[in-house]
Amino acid sequence: MVELLKTWRKARFTLRLYDLHKTDSMGKSILGYEFKDGRRVIFKGDDFHCSPMYSIDGLDTIYCLLGFLSVGKHDTDSEYFAEYTPEQIAWRDSQRREDLSILVWEWEERHSR
Repeated sequence: MVELLKTWRKARFTLRLYDLHKTDSMGKSILGYEFKDGRRVIFKGDDFHCSPMYSIDGLDTIYCLLGFLSVGKHDTDSEYFAEYTPEQIAWRDSQRREDLSILVWEWEERHSR
């Protein structure tokens, strides 16, 4: 059974987070997600392993996932993007990815104190 946990919206971005009612071998909840920029689905998956430090429907979890989704080509090695589609690569290299990265950074700065 898949259950919608949370819908986050900001600056024409939408992230839907789903409880898959599964855990990994370390007891972390495995969540599904759909990330849109405007009306375009950029990422969709069922492979986000939530930190046990955060509630599965909390903003810490949302911004943790957004942090992964907003990784740029200079933030990590090229192997990280091996499974990306051409559309995802184009979005990764766009200003919109940078906009999301800034939103994540700003949130982390406000909540890291």
